[in-house]
Amino acid sequence: MTVWFTADTHLGHGRIIDYCRRPFSGADEMELALLDNFNAVIKPCDALYHLGDVCWSSYDLGRFFGRLKTRNVQLILGNHDKKPLNEYNKYFTWVGDYKKTTLQGVQVAMFHYPMRSWNGKGHGAIHLFGHCHNKLPSHDRSMDVGVDAVGFCPISLEEVVDTLGSKPVFSASDTENHNKDRS
Repeated sequence: MTVWFTADTHLGHGRIIDYCRRPFSGADEMELALLDNFNAVIKPCDALYHLGDVCWSSYDLGRFFGRLKTRNVQLILGNHDKKPLNEYNKYFTWVGDYKKTTLQGVQVAMFHYPMRSWNGKGHGAIHLFGHCHNKLPSHDRSMDVGVDAVGFCPISLEEVVDTLGSKPVFSASDTENHNKDRS
């Protein structure tokens, strides 16, 4: 099983194409391209974590998630996720505002918004977020996993670890480093 992450798909939201300069002529083309990109790498046994801003409020979630190869999809809510909870529960196995878990031995803190500090940071946990549409650089062991930041497809846990694994737990300017004077 491969673990995948994404955020900021904004399905059904045509104006996001202009706001973020996405390379699509309209919302339908964007939806099909994202679905093709996701299904090209995701297998039915895989897990996908969506870190928010799934779709426009009038969008039918079944159009995308009913055709996605995996049914093991968890949602960390974003600021545009305004549907009633029962609508999300049809397509997501878990829905919440924040999730901290261990995936294949890696501690992961997931939130729609970027954080400078997160639970487990001082012990090597990584932080994944969306919301910024590739406009905010990563900090320490954090990473924007939104579609604008990773080529309009999901990113695997393995790719995340390859990117963040060599980064120090704390940067030199990190005032949250409570352990820096310890041996």
